[in-house]
Amino acid sequence: MIRIAVLDDNVTHLQMIELALVGDPDNWDEPVELLTFDSGLALLNSLKTEDFDCVILDRNVPDMSGDVVLQWIRQYRDVHIPVVMVTSNKAGSDVVELLNAGADEYVTKPFYPAELLVRVKRLIENSRAKNEAPSKNEALVAALEETPQKTEVFGVIFDDFSLTINHASQLIKLTELEYNLAKLFFNNVGVNLSREFILQRVWMRDNKDAGRSLTTHIHRIRDKLELTAENGWALRPVYGYGYRLDYFKKDEQ
Repeated sequence: MIRIAVLDDNVTHLQMIELALVGDPDNWDEPVELLTFDSGLALLNSLKTEDFDCVILDRNVPDMSGDVVLQWIRQYRDVHIPVVMVTSNKAGSDVVELLNAGADEYVTKPFYPAELLVRVKRLIENSRAKNEAPSKNEALVAALEETPQKTEVFGVIFDDFSLTINHASQLIKLTELEYNLAKLFFNNVGVNLSREFILQRVWMRDNKDAGRSLTTHIHRIRDKLELTAENGWALRPVYGYGYRLDYFKKDEQ
C-alpha cells in the first residue's frame, strides 16, 4: 500500500489534492492511503512513528510551516522521503530556496490536478527504485551504471550518452538544451508544464533571456522531431501558463 501525507490547513485545498491523487483509483497499481493534516505539529508527531511514501507540504500553515516540517524530515529521517512543496509564490528565487532546502518537487497554486498526480507518482516510483537498488547484485549494478542510459517513451528512444533521439526510425542529434527539453516533455505527455517549471528544470534559472531561449528551443524541437498533427503529436502553448505535449491517434485528429 502507498501512504501519502498531506499538510494544509485549507479544507478546499485538501479536497483538491485528495481528488487529484485518489479521486480515480485506476490511476494507481495498488491501494493508496491518503492522510491529511491541518497542523504541522500533528504531522510531525505522526512522522516520528509512521512511514510515508510521499509527503506534500503547504508552506503557509500557522502553527508550523511546511518549511519547518521539511527541515525536520531531512535532519531526522534516515530513509529519504520524497517531499512535494506547495507554494503560491511563482518567483524563481522561491523555487530555488525550496529545492535547496531539500524538496524533491514543487507545485504552485493554482495547480493542475493531473500535473500533481504525475509528479507524486514519479517521485514514489523513483524513490522505491533507489531503495531497492542495494539489494541487487553489486556487480550488476556497477555494470548498469557504466552503460549509457537509454529510455523509451511512446516509442521514442532517448540516449543520454550521445544526446540523440530515435524517433520515427530516424536518429536525431540534439544540443544538450534541446535534448533535455524534449525529454522533459515526453516524460510529461498530456501534462501542462508551467514556463517557470520548464526554465528551472532545463535552464536552471528563470529570467527574460531564458524565457526567450525557451520559445526558440520549443520551435527547434518541434521542427527537428516533426511534432505535428500529421505525425500524431501536438506541442502547443497553454495560454498564460506554459506548454504541453499531446499524443493522439490519427483517427482522433
